[in-house]
Amino acid sequence: MSISAEIIPRAIPGLPSREVLAALCSAHSSEHFKHHRTRLSHFIYRPPKRRNLLSFFKSRGTPEPLALIKFGSHVTLGEARTQIYVFQHLKCDPSPPFRVAEVYDAWEDRLTGFIVMEYIPGLAATAMDGPRIAAAIHWLLALPPPDDGRLGPVGGGPMRHCLWRDDEGPTYESVERMDTQINNILKFQGLTVNLSADPICFYHDDIDLRNFLVAGDDLYVTNFEHTGMFSVRIRHITPQCLTLTEVYIVFSQVTGPKDTYDVLTTKLTVPKLVSDGLNWTSYQERIINAITSKKLRRHVVGTTRKPAGLVERDDSFFRDDNSLFLPSYKQIKEHEDAMEDCF
Repeated sequence: MSISAEIIPRAIPGLPSREVLAALCSAHSSEHFKHHRTRLSHFIYRPPKRRNLLSFFKSRGTPEPLALIKFGSHVTLGEARTQIYVFQHLKCDPSPPFRVAEVYDAWEDRLTGFIVMEYIPGLAATAMDGPRIAAAIHWLLALPPPDDGRLGPVGGGPMRHCLWRDDEGPTYESVERMDTQINNILKFQGLTVNLSADPICFYHDDIDLRNFLVAGDDLYVTNFEHTGMFSVRIRHITPQCLTLTEVYIVFSQVTGPKDTYDVLTTKLTVPKLVSDGLNWTSYQERIINAITSKKLRRHVVGTTRKPAGLVERDDSFFRDDNSLFLPSYKQIKEHEDAMEDCF
């Protein structure tokens, strides 16, 4: 069955034109930058309050959100088409493991892209949602590719993947062109690949808690910027050395450092900080997530404290904080472990 990913603007009562939404996003981002020195990439549109007397008595609260607009230079029509493609496939699944917000409209204006989508009220996913997130990724990896067989986002466009510097690659019109580029790199190691002989499959290169939302009993996948279609073997190429190895993702940001899921996908990496610092926001987030997964965040934020030392008196150990506490052997062992954690 053929699934369409065409962007067809949907008329939503109360939703203004593209021009008005773009102006609102720009004004909201500029105002936020004045106070916080950072720019926003999302805007929640709420219709203005009506001024007539009847509406005043009907509702005195804030109007309900009509849509969520994702915007910025990193937003592309390819991301919108990919989200639509997944949304259409989920509609055909009688028991989908997750949901996706419906895309109402998407367009590009000069260097800025806009995706207007359904607003989903919910909470950010937590470590407790790890099994459900794993099930969602398994479902995505089994998603059939579009009939055109193009790589990258659905319908074509630049690939977002950690294989390339700054996670942004070129646009490939065919697998053969990618074969040529990869083999030009691998020839220095005496290796070659024939990706055109492999099947095309879906990939997700940004598995992070911030990209999943829990609304009631439903789990939502909310970000399709680093997703698309890729050769099945290219998912196992590590960006550091470009050797063909199978990499199993450790869900350190999903379930904690002790739990893993054997989801075969791309290796999570930390992007390189560019010299002008333009990618500082994403770089900082990924660094903090990686440090947190190793239980080392307290060393970065300065909340770790060195435990009180122990002193020996008459073949016994006491704390050196002038207390008369005489620890047991188990407590001494725990103290030694805590001291090691501080360094």
